[in-house]
Amino acid sequence: MLFVILQTKLSGRKLKRTVRQRLGPFIEFWSRQMEEEFAVDPAVAESVASAMLSAADIFARSWHAKRLPKREVDALCTEFVLAGIHAALRSSRYRRGLAAE
Repeated sequence: MLFVILQTKLSGRKLKRTVRQRLGPFIEFWSRQMEEEFAVDPAVAESVASAMLSAADIFARSWHAKRLPKREVDALCTEFVLAGIHAALRSSRYRRGLAAE
């Protein structure tokens, strides 16, 4: 969650408290899924879940600005997010208890 808040502040956007409250369960859910599937530390999983949300937001903006058709945005976003998750988390250096200090 912190990563999403930081990213939006750096981009000049501010999230209202209600938006942060709505995003919290999403990030928590995906963090738990990643922790279980990839056996990574909670902080690593939360960071990747937040990045996933940021990527989806960027793709949604492309669709909203009519730069890409929705079908293409959906496919690109899905492929990008899944590839990123697998590439980032399959490394043994992120396994629970082994993350860099």
